[in-house]
Amino acid sequence: MFELTKSQKQIQKAAKGFAKGEFDKDLAYEFEKSNTFPAKIWKQAAQLGFVGIHFPEKYAGGDMGMLEAVLILEEFCRKDASIGNALAVASFASECLLTFGSDALKEKFLPPVAEGEMVSAGAFSESPRGGNYTFIQTTAANEMDQWVINGTKTNVINGGSAGFYIVLCRTEPNTEGDIEPDFTWIKQRSGGASHSLQDSVRGAGQSKNIYSDNTAAEGTYGQYGYLSAFGTDGFTVVQGSGSHTNANSSTYVAWNWKAGGAAVSNTDGTITSQVSANVDAGFSVVKFTSPFNGQTAGHGLSSTPEMIILKIVNTSSTWYVWTPALTSGNSLALNDSRAQN
Repeated sequence: MFELTKSQKQIQKAAKGFAKGEFDKDLAYEFEKSNTFPAKIWKQAAQLGFVGIHFPEKYAGGDMGMLEAVLILEEFCRKDASIGNALAVASFASECLLTFGSDALKEKFLPPVAEGEMVSAGAFSESPRGGNYTFIQTTAANEMDQWVINGTKTNVINGGSAGFYIVLCRTEPNTEGDIEPDFTWIKQRSGGASHSLQDSVRGAGQSKNIYSDNTAAEGTYGQYGYLSAFGTDGFTVVQGSGSHTNANSSTYVAWNWKAGGAAVSNTDGTITSQVSANVDAGFSVVKFTSPFNGQTAGHGLSSTPEMIILKIVNTSSTWYVWTPALTSGNSLALNDSRAQN
């Protein structure tokens, strides 16, 4: 049976007493309203050894464990969750430095955190991937004995006020197994089944199937087979009642493109579009809602695309294709063999 030690119970009691004396609901409301960090309370907590209690003594810590740190924050948040959480994240990501940092970096940065002189920050998330760290694109390259970081982070806790940042980066290129496709085009090679196309912006599933060799609306022939999920190890297909995607003893070819993951709202045009864009590759998937006549929709790329393919998905319509090589005002139709017009 698990039971707290005498020392742990004393720490728990001390944290409870501190919170009772210093945390005030009206004050907490003012902090929330003004978006202000409770610096005075944080410094007092640090002076009493509540901050960095799991750091070694040589780094101004209490030489305790994570359980003691959790007991303290539990009592803080039991009294007031907003103030308690603010004190908890004041040392956010410092454990990364404690675990993996060099002795020189630990000696420089951990004592100020434990003593209430510096907050730390963790830059992990990226748009549109959020907390899915499998697809981190920020890179760190060792150039002339220094690390050069290139990328963009979002939701950086303590960003702008931290004394140091722990930044999650790639030091090697993405490997093939890391890539989750955003656009998949499947064609049966051993038979005459339709070309099946699905993308991550509209989502996977039977109701999202569209076929490049006919004009049908999405989902019209989904019962004949469809892509049910995109994954980091490829994609999942369902046979259905036909042979369009996964029939027994049939062979298929699938082309996959990587855009930018989950779609984000784009206001570059005169109407708002939902865009998943891979700027480096010059490829994007764009979804927008009419009226579009005379309007523009942002594509999320940094330069003019060399080809645009357009399909109305909620009704039967032609697949329109535009490239700079076509006569101005003309288009091709992906679903038939006619010349440009």
